Amino acid sequence: MVKIIAEDGKFRAEGSFDFGYAGVFRDGQIKLRADSSEVRNWECLRFFPDTDSCSEERLAEYLTGYVNGLEKSVQRDIVSFNTQLLHNMYFDMEYGGIEFWECKELTVPGLMPPEPDYDKIYGPASDGMQEYLKTGETAGPGEEAVLREILPMFNWDALIKSIIPERLSIKDTYYSFQCSDGFGGIVLCGAYCEFESGSDYTDWHNF
Repeated sequence: MVKIIAEDGKFRAEGSFDFGYAGVFRDGQIKLRADSSEVRNWECLRFFPDTDSCSEERLAEYLTGYVNGLEKSVQRDIVSFNTQLLHNMYFDMEYGGIEFWECKELTVPGLMPPEPDYDKIYGPASDGMQEYLKTGETAGPGEEAVLREILPMFNWDALIKSIIPERLSIKDTYYSFQCSDGFGGIVLCGAYCEFESGSDYTDWHNF
């Protein structure tokens, strides 16, 4: 949970926001991208009747409720949020030809083929993913299992545990996170994912 504090016409956060695999964002990592005059016109606060005239301290109370409600919403749909992160990450790896096998900690002993290369690793994985996509169930509970199945030599758990949360930005109904992996950014490097209102991402950048 967080507490939003009004300070010199702007707002800062104290506390933490759990975003699943993307990490737990704390204090200064949580950014509200607006000053008080802009916040008064935010759509997400439209149910409060006095946002145009209340004190900044009261506005901060409203924002505290909104941000904590947003975290609860994320947690209710955490499987979808986590899966979308892994989904985007996988396609960056495949399309970018990321040679994760050059990092020993990201491989699973005994499952890496001899003399690995792009075709040996991503060829079968791509075929498996295309079959899964035909089901139309992307970002569902089964996709993480599929990713682990089609790329068994990749140490998914090591990657997830290494993720470093960098910034969580909130601007009205838009919110986004940025994170990197703990292996020098070999897979995730300043990865940015933006959402609007719900759990489906509207923008993704990596590297």
